[in-house]
Amino acid sequence: DPYYLTNLAEKLGYHSQIILNGRQVNDSMGAFVADAAIKQMIEAGKAPKKARVFILGITFKENCPDVRNSKVNDIICELQEYGIEPVVTDVVADPADAKKAYGVDLVGLNDIKDMDAVIMAVSHDEYTELPMETISGFFGAGQKVLIDIKGMLNRDEYESVGYNYWRL
Repeated sequence: DPYYLTNLAEKLGYHSQIILNGRQVNDSMGAFVADAAIKQMIEAGKAPKKARVFILGITFKENCPDVRNSKVNDIICELQEYGIEPVVTDVVADPADAKKAYGVDLVGLNDIKDMDAVIMAVSHDEYTELPMETISGFFGAGQKVLIDIKGMLNRDEYESVGYNYWRL
């Protein structure tokens, strides 16, 4: 916990701005990713206000059902600022927990189609193993915008077939 470390350092007479700066960077990542998604959609000729966006994962970390402290909610909130209501799935999260913590109704992978952009947010094993054909099935017509936050996929493979691919 960076706040604990900073407090402890200050008690010992040190003023560690680097710890707090790291926290600020982490806290701004949701907005950064959402803004990148918006830019990629615009570049692909899609109108963000009308865009359908799908997010894979809402848990705090991969293969763990805990949704507490998830930064994915920051992405969701930032997209909502643009007028986008993203569709969210998570293969390991408890739907009741996601609803209680963030007001998000999780959907199944099989219910996803006709999306303008897909954000792969949490690297659950099941998501890292998704074949390109399945991922392609999430999209509608036109340019496919794929945001791969965790670098789960092979960039060259997706770009070679025309995806608008972005990752951190």
